[in-house]
Amino acid sequence: MGEKIESKELSVGFKQRLALARAIIVDRPIVLIDEGTANIDKLTEKKIVDNFREWFEDKIAIIIAHGTFAYEISNRIFLLSNSSLVETKKAAVKVKSLMLNSDD
Repeated sequence: MGEKIESKELSVGFKQRLALARAIIVDRPIVLIDEGTANIDKLTEKKIVDNFREWFEDKIAIIIAHGTFAYEISNRIFLLSNSSLVETKKAAVKVKSLMLNSDD
């Protein structure tokens, strides 16, 4: 306890988990998560996804992600396609189709 750890000694995935923990602990009405699980192993990502709604149920959570974890927990999904904003409601097939057809 008392030993100082330099941030360069921490992995990127560990830093992401710390940032997510801060977002959970600090009680803000809006949470922005940018690529929050990009460098986290799949098992940890699944645990995060399984608990995400509970952690942020009374908040507005804006998730920026290239991966698919956000589809499982989102009420609405906004996609960029051909430099335009495309909105779709929780329709995974439609979302995947838009992603496959995107030129971006």
